[in-house]
Amino acid sequence: GHIGRENYTWIENTFSVNSFKVFALHHHLIPIPKTGRGNNVLVDAGDVLELLDRSGVNLVLCGHWHIPWVWRLNDMLVISAGTVCSSKVRGKISQCYNLIEVDAPESDCKRWHLQVYRVFFRGEKEKVVDNII
Repeated sequence: GHIGRENYTWIENTFSVNSFKVFALHHHLIPIPKTGRGNNVLVDAGDVLELLDRSGVNLVLCGHWHIPWVWRLNDMLVISAGTVCSSKVRGKISQCYNLIEVDAPESDCKRWHLQVYRVFFRGEKEKVVDNII
């Protein structure tokens, strides 16, 4: 897949506001280790990552591979979701979803406190991110 250059201006304009910014897409922008699927990222992933970073996007959500993973790039987190209802899980990963909590620890809302938890099938919760970005 791809986002396409024809959409880059729209992304820049949409994310020009000064607030917490979330960009969600189905496909991945960054490969996930130990999946053997390093080539299954967007064709224009590098351009899109640079655009999102330059636009001040705080959080990128994706999940096509059903593997939970988190990458931090500058002040942006790229979070891949697992799966709750599909049995298509890979390796030793069990069914889960991400619970994301965002707070503004400063009154000017220029920095954000993000906590990300993986919540598993039986209700267990694992904190995977606790960052100020």
